[in-house]
Amino acid sequence: KFTVTWTTSAPADTAVIIGSQTFGSSTLTTSHSVTIRGTKKATYSYTVRSTDALGQTVTAGPFSITL
Repeated sequence: KFTVTWTTSAPADTAVIIGSQTFGSSTLTTSHSVTIRGTKKATYSYTVRSTDALGQTVTAGPFSITL
C-alpha cells in the first residue's frame, strides 16, 4: 500500500487517479489523504485532483512511486 497526501487552500474533494481508476472522497477538506491498498511491487504513475464547491479544479502530476 501507499498513501498520497496534499493540501489545498480552499476546501475541495479528494481524488487520486491511477490509470482509469479514481480513488478518494467527495468530502470537502483542505487536508487530503488517500491510501491505495492491494498494490503489488511495481512503479505506479498517479495524478492528484481536487475540485472546490465553485467547481474550480486543480490537477497536479503525474507523479510516480516505486514499491
